[in-house]
Amino acid sequence: MRFTRFLKHYVYFEEKLIEYKENDLKWAWTDGNKKGLQARRIKDNVLVFRWYPNQKQFFERFIFPEDAYEFCIEPQRLAIFCIIRGGTAFPT
Repeated sequence: MRFTRFLKHYVYFEEKLIEYKENDLKWAWTDGNKKGLQARRIKDNVLVFRWYPNQKQFFERFIFPEDAYEFCIEPQRLAIFCIIRGGTAFPT
């Protein structure tokens, strides 16, 4: 699947959430200016968590499994007089 900046492509998958123990991860600043924080798994040095302070966002990083479901959504702009009920647009 080709990804674009238009945010129409998505991937869905389910897997068990990994619960890390305190000694499973090594936390460090991303650079000398302490602009972000990240955590790597000690056993394989894979980056699993990343914090971006400017946006106050905390992310878990992962790789999509081969069998993940990929799909596209084409957004449709509705007229201002419409509302959505049960997936169908009705005039107000």
